[in-house]
Amino acid sequence: MTDRSTKSSRLKQILIGGAVIGVAGLVLMLISLGRFIPGPVGEWFGLLSGIISTPFLMETSLAGLGLLTVLIVNHIRERLEGDDFVYLDQIEGPGSEKLPDQARWASYARKPLDPETPSMEDLLEGAVAAGDVDEATAILATMPAEQLAARPVMELRLRLAEATGHHDLARRLREQLQAH
Repeated sequence: MTDRSTKSSRLKQILIGGAVIGVAGLVLMLISLGRFIPGPVGEWFGLLSGIISTPFLMETSLAGLGLLTVLIVNHIRERLEGDDFVYLDQIEGPGSEKLPDQARWASYARKPLDPETPSMEDLLEGAVAAGDVDEATAILATMPAEQLAARPVMELRLRLAEATGHHDLARRLREQLQAH
């Protein structure tokens, strides 16, 4: 399957290159034939044909024509495919050195959303779900007392107490939740 798509891609590139060379040749031929038009237009084409065929100016004019062709083809490609600008996101900080190289970065065609700072409750929920008891207790230690008494946090504390085998604490938290 990839061999077929590679051949198709090469054929497409060859056809595009041939078309570009053909168009450039056609433009040069039309300029050369344009000098046979009567009047000032023919004289202008004759002058242009002379400039194009003069040894030093020929290289310069063909280089300019080639550059113009490349710019036109690139403009058309950019219109069809969009620009190649991407956003690169790199992971830095503690633990990033343990990640393989391909996991340390990601590229996005559109700008990613700005990162949000999660709330203490979200961090606690993540730590409990991941089974990270040390992190969960550290988060609980930094929470204010009114937040510790909130129903969602009490439910997370209950799950943590049950997961760690603190049955007395789990029973007290259940009683507080029922009274709440």
